[in-house]
Amino acid sequence: MSHWACTRIMDWEFVIPMVKDDLLSSGEGEYKVENVWGPLDVRDRFSSSKAAFNEDLNVVFILEHFDTFFSILLNIKKVDLSFLQSNLEFLLKVCKELKSHYLTNVLSVNEILPEQRKVHLNTIKMLLYLITELSNGLEDRMSEKSADALLMEGGKISSIFGFVTIIGNLKNRTESGKPLTISLLCDQMIQVTTIPDGTLSCHHPYINKLSDSRGVSQFLALNQWDREWTSVSSVWTGVSSVWTGVSRVCGPACPVCRPVFVYRGSSQCIVCVTSVGLSTQWDWQEKKTEVVEMLYSILLEDMDRLWDPPVVEQDFVNLFANTCYKFLEDSSISLAKSKNLRNSIMHVLGILLKRYRHVRSFIIKVMQLLKLYEHLVTPLAQGVVVAVNEYSCNNIVKELVREFSILESADLAQDAVGTRSYSQFLVELAENLPALMLPITDLLTPYLDDEPYIMRNCVLTVMSEIVLKVLTSENLDNASLKNRNFFLQKLQEHLLDVNAFVRSKALQLWLKLCREHAIPIAWHGPLLTCVVDRLHDKSSNVKKFAVQVLTAFLEGNPFAAKLGLKELEAQFELEQANLKKLREDHGVSEEEEEEAEVNRVAMVFQKMESKFRTAVQELLQSEENIDSDSEDSESSDSSLADILEQVKSLLNNGKFIEAVKLLRKAEKQFPEDKDLKLDTVQENRVDHYILLMKKVVTSPTEEEPLPPPGPNSDSGENSQDIVTEPSQETEAPAKLAIKKQKADSITFVKILSKALPLIAGMMHSSQVTDILEAVEFFKSAFLFGLSDASMGVRHMLALVWSQEQNIKDAVAGAYNTLYLTVENTNPRVRALMVVKNLSDLLITLTIGQKDALEQLMKQWVKAGSIDLLCIQVMWERFAMKLPDTTETDSRAGLVLLGMVASAEVQTVNSNKAVLNTIGLGSGDFALIKSTCEVLLKLVVTKVRLAPDDDIISSMKKILIEGFSNFSQDYYIPVCFQAIDVIYQLSDSPDTICTDVLKQVCAAYEHHRNSNAENDKVNPVAMLSRLVSLVGHIALRQMLYLDVAVFSELKRRNALREEANDKKNKGNKKNSRTSKTSVSAAGSTTTTPNTSMNARSVVAPKSRQVSASFEQNVSSDDMGLTGAVADDQEAELIHSVCEKDIVCGSGILAELSTLVLNTCRDPVTFSDPSLQTAAALSMAKMMLVSSEFCEKNLQLLVSLMERSSLPTLRCNLVIAMGDMSYRFPNVVEPWSAHIYSRLHDPSLLVRRTTVIVLSNLIMNEMVKVKGQISDLALCIVDPEDIIAAMACSFFFELAKKGNALYNVMPDIISRLSSPDLNLPEQKFQLILKHVINLITKERQLESLVEKLCLRFQAAQKERQWRDLAYCLTLMPYTERSLRRLLNNVAMFADKLHEPVVYNSFTSIIANTGKNAKQDIKNILEELEAKIEECRTRGTRESPPPQNAHKTPAPAGQKTAPRTKGKSGRRLHKPCESSPSSSELEDASDKAIHDAKAECPGVCTLLTKAKAIVGHYSRSPSARKRLHTVMEEMGLPVLELIQFVDTRWSSEYNMLSRLHAVRKAVGAELANSENNIEVLTAVEWKQAAGIVEVLGPLADATKEISGDSYPTSSMVIPILHCLKSHLNVFITSKKDGVMFARSLDKALKSRFSFYDSDPIFCPSMLCDPRFKGVLIDDMVAVNTLAIEVKKLSDKSSLEPNVRDEQPSCSSSSSGLWSSFDSIPNTTQPAIDNNSEVKDYLNEPRVPRSTNPYIWWKEEGSRKYPNVSKVALKYLGIPATSVCSERVFSSSGNIVTARRESLTPIHVEELTFLQNNLKRK
Repeated sequence: MSHWACTRIMDWEFVIPMVKDDLLSSGEGEYKVENVWGPLDVRDRFSSSKAAFNEDLNVVFILEHFDTFFSILLNIKKVDLSFLQSNLEFLLKVCKELKSHYLTNVLSVNEILPEQRKVHLNTIKMLLYLITELSNGLEDRMSEKSADALLMEGGKISSIFGFVTIIGNLKNRTESGKPLTISLLCDQMIQVTTIPDGTLSCHHPYINKLSDSRGVSQFLALNQWDREWTSVSSVWTGVSSVWTGVSRVCGPACPVCRPVFVYRGSSQCIVCVTSVGLSTQWDWQEKKTEVVEMLYSILLEDMDRLWDPPVVEQDFVNLFANTCYKFLEDSSISLAKSKNLRNSIMHVLGILLKRYRHVRSFIIKVMQLLKLYEHLVTPLAQGVVVAVNEYSCNNIVKELVREFSILESADLAQDAVGTRSYSQFLVELAENLPALMLPITDLLTPYLDDEPYIMRNCVLTVMSEIVLKVLTSENLDNASLKNRNFFLQKLQEHLLDVNAFVRSKALQLWLKLCREHAIPIAWHGPLLTCVVDRLHDKSSNVKKFAVQVLTAFLEGNPFAAKLGLKELEAQFELEQANLKKLREDHGVSEEEEEEAEVNRVAMVFQKMESKFRTAVQELLQSEENIDSDSEDSESSDSSLADILEQVKSLLNNGKFIEAVKLLRKAEKQFPEDKDLKLDTVQENRVDHYILLMKKVVTSPTEEEPLPPPGPNSDSGENSQDIVTEPSQETEAPAKLAIKKQKADSITFVKILSKALPLIAGMMHSSQVTDILEAVEFFKSAFLFGLSDASMGVRHMLALVWSQEQNIKDAVAGAYNTLYLTVENTNPRVRALMVVKNLSDLLITLTIGQKDALEQLMKQWVKAGSIDLLCIQVMWERFAMKLPDTTETDSRAGLVLLGMVASAEVQTVNSNKAVLNTIGLGSGDFALIKSTCEVLLKLVVTKVRLAPDDDIISSMKKILIEGFSNFSQDYYIPVCFQAIDVIYQLSDSPDTICTDVLKQVCAAYEHHRNSNAENDKVNPVAMLSRLVSLVGHIALRQMLYLDVAVFSELKRRNALREEANDKKNKGNKKNSRTSKTSVSAAGSTTTTPNTSMNARSVVAPKSRQVSASFEQNVSSDDMGLTGAVADDQEAELIHSVCEKDIVCGSGILAELSTLVLNTCRDPVTFSDPSLQTAAALSMAKMMLVSSEFCEKNLQLLVSLMERSSLPTLRCNLVIAMGDMSYRFPNVVEPWSAHIYSRLHDPSLLVRRTTVIVLSNLIMNEMVKVKGQISDLALCIVDPEDIIAAMACSFFFELAKKGNALYNVMPDIISRLSSPDLNLPEQKFQLILKHVINLITKERQLESLVEKLCLRFQAAQKERQWRDLAYCLTLMPYTERSLRRLLNNVAMFADKLHEPVVYNSFTSIIANTGKNAKQDIKNILEELEAKIEECRTRGTRESPPPQNAHKTPAPAGQKTAPRTKGKSGRRLHKPCESSPSSSELEDASDKAIHDAKAECPGVCTLLTKAKAIVGHYSRSPSARKRLHTVMEEMGLPVLELIQFVDTRWSSEYNMLSRLHAVRKAVGAELANSENNIEVLTAVEWKQAAGIVEVLGPLADATKEISGDSYPTSSMVIPILHCLKSHLNVFITSKKDGVMFARSLDKALKSRFSFYDSDPIFCPSMLCDPRFKGVLIDDMVAVNTLAIEVKKLSDKSSLEPNVRDEQPSCSSSSSGLWSSFDSIPNTTQPAIDNNSEVKDYLNEPRVPRSTNPYIWWKEEGSRKYPNVSKVALKYLGIPATSVCSERVFSSSGNIVTARRESLTPIHVEELTFLQNNLKRK
């Protein structure tokens, strides 16, 4: 049957189905699919269908072959892609035929018959249904393919490895016992078919070719889906071997499913089974475009004619629309490559909207797509623009906005993604269609008050776009002006929005408007004020954009290029004077001029009165119209002045009726305003409005400096204002306009000036963006000449030291623009201008800012920005060769040269003669000082000048001759710089300074004795100069020895050690060469004179020592190398500094007496400058020698506390800080005096003290003690700068581990003390700031418990309130709440105080917000317990004493004592139990101090810890070490790991390591590791350290005993330690430096024990030690007094154990020095015969137990003394015993014995510690 034959019998209609399955069961009269073929059979059917079409190219063939293509749609996920592509190509061909011939022929007929209509409609609908559904299906397939390819690409796997995953999953299933079925394998593989060449074909992206290990391909082929496999094992055999040769399998990438590979040897892709030849030509993107263009071409036809009536059914339209929407879902639609497809889709949608009534469906679909796909925002917005611009669908915008306006705020708040898409879509509509958005913005304005901030941002952005693109014209009507002002008003209001994102968005919009010059001038003032207020905002983004807005206003200001306030005010005054003069010339006063203007306006109004009357009469003829107009008119928020201005504008434009309506509206809105009331009541309404209008027009307008923005604030500026037309007879109106402009500019500058300090403060922000914006603003402000902008530019220099590179780059760029960028292209002129700019800047800078500028100068010199021509100009300015150069300019040029020399020292080195002649020879001390600073740049050249060098000679001349020159006031700073130059550049500075001191002293004596009556001589000034010179020379001499000389000696030692190493290798030739090189190096390099042969500034004795030292150093046979040699040299230099510079017999030592006498006698030497100079000089001399420092420290502290000079006190605070670094042990007892300066009345002193203490504490040079509460008090200091510095200190302290947490209890205790009487408000401010800095949960939990326990010790109600307030500041977790609950008993009796009770209730309320159920349960229990305690009003019984730990909740085990990382308890262990003892702690600190002064020891210990740690971490290395020990015949010993919480841990570690050093060295030499082995010299040094620390370890053990007296052993043990160290020091062994430092530290740490009121009597009562080390009468008499007091009391028998003390009885080790003391009698200086007899009796052996001796013998012979012995000998020297009791108690009170009563615990503890163990 032919195609056309079927039309004659067609009795069905093709109905477009909702889903495909509807065609399988259609209703009567509808087309039903009869035949559905499977994926294998459909290929043949497709071939026959193609043949049917190709037979006559008639599209009606589809009526018979529809089922074939429908079967393809049903199997679209099962057939291969190449087949689908072939189908699409074919259908495209058919549809093109449909468009080009079929539709043309059908629609060319005037009338379509009903029978033909059905055939045509069925044909067209079938074809379009098939191609659209096929396109949609292909889109799904290709999207899946892209996702799979992306997954494989992102996972870095190929399809072969993906198949391995599938096979592995199946294998795991079989191994787990689950059955492997055919369907399971098919589900994994999707489909498997046979390919002609036998390769595996599948449609799952992870299945690839398989092969066995022999390279023979094995394939799995299934011909039918319903085939049953009888043997699963055979299937597994076919798929279990995966060929590993990926490169042999994989070929070129398939262009369809990249990056999956094409199998070599096959023309098809092994994944998508696409023919390579076809795939290379297939581009799905282009095909989609082709499909859409085909659909568009069909829609262009008059498709309505095919329907009767001629209305296209909606399902047919949806075929086109749904395909477009489907293609839009692909995320690549927004890319540039999809531009053609995107444009085609938009045109299809546009024509559907225009001609096919698709508007409502389009709106709904747009809403859905925007909610689901973020990438469609821009494409859909472009589609709307296309529909509006090309298809005139203007109403679509309003309908879309209306749809958005009905969205619920709650839904928008929940769906952030969809809301963001809606917002961006509306914004893009406003950007592209602002004119259409303008009338409908009222639909969006309600969102400004809704919750979702995204929509608020959206509406504000829409408004700004409309203003920018529609409402910026100069000829705006009143409605447009009103809209613009309304939009701007909303933008300004939302600068104060509650959400920071909205505030920042509003500022961004204002920024955009400002850059486009779209903000009216009338808005500038109020807007700038609001923006300046935003600089206080908490959000960094808001502040950033606020600064950007201010910068934009500044750069786009309409006033002037230079905005200096003084210049603008001068111009304003000039304009006022000109205006006044102009009025005087015309003989008219200001009042007369205003009156004349009113008359002129009245005359103008009189001319238009007739027209106005006619218009009013016409309007009043219909009263109802007027009333209805009035009622319909919207109420306005505008002010009366704005309305009257609009009335005038309407009159000017001849709109009389509108003017009357607006006037009537104003009369009703402001009925009581005097401006709208007439003096007489007019019965005639026409006359009433005429007179009222005349009054309005002729009333003068008052000028306001800052007019508020209104709906018509700039109305009339572009209109021909006939009412206010300027007079042609005078120039006064023009002058008035200029005056108004100047006033506006002054206001503009004043507002910006208010922002300057706020923006300058942003430079100290922690946010990088704040700093960058501040830098950019000040750059612009400086360029525009804004007043005080230079202040910010100078502050900007401090940012040069920032750690952020972009900040440093921004500052460098800003300064480059401001000072180096010159418009003139002439190089010479540019250099002159650059140097002038820098010189002008330099004059205004502080010292710190000059250092920062020097850093910038280094960069500029290296970058070439400061070129040779600029440097030449600097020299010319310095030499004053340029005209009009002042002395200030000359000094500035010299300072600039010094900055240049920091980067290029040759600049100064090559011009030393010029500096000497002009700088040093000028006689100007200020210039000389600057010259010395420049000369110091030569230090980097390491070239020393001879004593007769011109520069050195000039320095001597300046120092000597300037000493008596009182015409210059800068001698002291110049002498400091000159001495620095001498010591830094001269090779014999001590000789030169000695000569200078002698001549200066002679001059001083000469002037004091001979010219006492000479007025030109100022003895006070001379003495000030002399003491300043002495102090600075002493300090520089010490630095010279400690740095320059010591460095040179170390360098020589290094060269000598290198030569010795070569010599030890046996290469004699190389040995001789190395010696030659050493001598050559020593001769070619100019170095300090290390012989010190002319150092008369020190004692002659030291010169002999130094000469012999030089002789030893010069010897090649010395044999000292490395750290040992350095220690020897350091010891010599240390000895010279200690005893020869200021304490010997040299000239400085002699002059030190003069300095000290001046400081001691402030009455005689009362001059402030002299006192300041003398105190500073004494402080410098104290830095030289610890002995000198210790002797005069009390004098310095007295001056620091009692002097009335703030500068002196400030200098001494700084000096105390320096001494804390140099001599920490000496200064530490006096550290409290530094803290006391925090309460100094001088701001300068307090500020300096905060800086010094912050530096010391942060560098751990002083211990953080209770005095830190004084620093906390600075947080509420009345001076803001002190408060800010204190806050910054605590912020940094909180970062240092547990430092802040450890001192928190002391801070709270001292600040809440009644003695301090700190106001409660200040206490709360301090603690709120400090506690918030503690963020670690464990610290907060422990702090909660500590605060609860402190309630028991608090006696005052004020203390209760303070503690309760501190608890309210804690952030509570479940653990911390549990601790609070367990300690209710501690504060139960304080709950009657209302403030305390309210504090705890606030804790419960605040913590319960949004808390979890577990926390709520604890809170309920806590609340109930608090209410019970408060209601009962009685104090709950406190917990037992042994329950010092928080009891665990029921059902939980009791937590053990807190442990450290190593699992041990966090206090020092001693023998069997831990201890925290003051004596042991002091000895530990002494060792720490000694190590701090000996870096070599620290390095050695670090290496040793690394070695021991290596063996501790590696069992294999430890095993190898044991093997080496056995092979070497050594006992197998374990290395001892260093543990910081154990006493003597370093000694034990180093001692054991030294014992097995041979085995360790051998094992490390043969192992492959990076562990650094100790050298031979370091092993020797380690032996010395072990020998030094051994007795100290023994002393720790001895002093911690509990079976013998220990308090009596303290003084003897200290004596033994000192004797041991002295012997070791004199032995000159390795480690002597460490021994000396330890000896000094022990003297400092244990200085008070010799006179201790406990240890001295205790030692006298011990028969082993009595009196041998003490010859103090006070101690002996104290013993006698005690005996006398106790003589009448009964004696108690001590409970003594039958055991001997653990002290060693040998005379070696710790007690060797004591045992060597002769056992002779000691005379007792006392009248008490019993005490005398006791002391005269010889000592008993040291192995005797004193308890037993007193019990058996002493009590019988000396009954009264025995009573004193019982009193003192029972006192333990340390807390070891009590700590052991605590430990044993912890072992008794365990989780299984929680029911023990306190009495039983005490009894069990007593028994355990006192019963004899058998």
